[in-house]
Amino acid sequence: MEKGKKYYNSTMRIGIIGAGNIATAILSGISSTDKNVNICCSDVDQKQLSKIKKSKQISTTRNNLVAVTKSDLVFLCVKPNVIEKVMREIKPIFQPKQILISVAAGISLKTLESFLGKERKIIRTMPNLPCLVARGVIGMKANKNCTAKDKKIAEKLISSVGKIVQVRSDKAFDYITAISGSGPAFLAEYIRANMSFAKSKRLGEKTSKDLVFETISGTIEFLKYNDIKIEKFISMVASPGGTTEEGLKSLRRNNYTKIVKESLRVAAKRSSAISKKVASKRKKING
Repeated sequence: MEKGKKYYNSTMRIGIIGAGNIATAILSGISSTDKNVNICCSDVDQKQLSKIKKSKQISTTRNNLVAVTKSDLVFLCVKPNVIEKVMREIKPIFQPKQILISVAAGISLKTLESFLGKERKIIRTMPNLPCLVARGVIGMKANKNCTAKDKKIAEKLISSVGKIVQVRSDKAFDYITAISGSGPAFLAEYIRANMSFAKSKRLGEKTSKDLVFETISGTIEFLKYNDIKIEKFISMVASPGGTTEEGLKSLRRNNYTKIVKESLRVAAKRSSAISKKVASKRKKING
């Protein structure tokens, strides 16, 4: 997408329902990269709203209907367990031209349509916590009601907090949720183990952090910008009979790959279970 190109003629009005971490990241990302937007953020919790720095461009309210009424596009940034309540609240005033972007984990497009209406423009996304530093990765899928222009507007806004990955199906979202949504926590657990080892050897807090963080970021940069297979990279580091080879043997003896895959599998399974639970509850209500 062309940098700085606008896909709307006047000031874009954006509503954000919810004021948690992801909502704050989206608000910050959009407001810092596009001055041609007005943002209204709503949350029932005044304490959460008080964390948002208001300006000429940004306003807050405890009334979700106010945020929706003032907007061309609405980000739905609430937990899955309250999404039905919120969507039932906004449905009567949601207009055909408005676009809804959901960031709720495990809530399928089909379920979102059942809440808001099949004729409404809805985009499902799956962001992750690194969006807070504009280094996130966001899975995205729009329903058939969204035009090419709608998608471009959404992409421009969402890309302010990270890289967008287009998703083909709701099922694929379960795997994306596991890899990029839960993945940062799994990686952080690996980092914690390294830090714990370094500290136990009295390397010091700063030295431990530098060693672990720079090793991981350097490895990622090398793999990202060099056309090299991971297996080849491992062989470059692991000399026969050396320290790395010995460590790798230990990882393999302890089924490291299996453990990692299992953590991703159960996370994806949980995402699917959440989706089915919400969909099932919706069917019962509809009779």
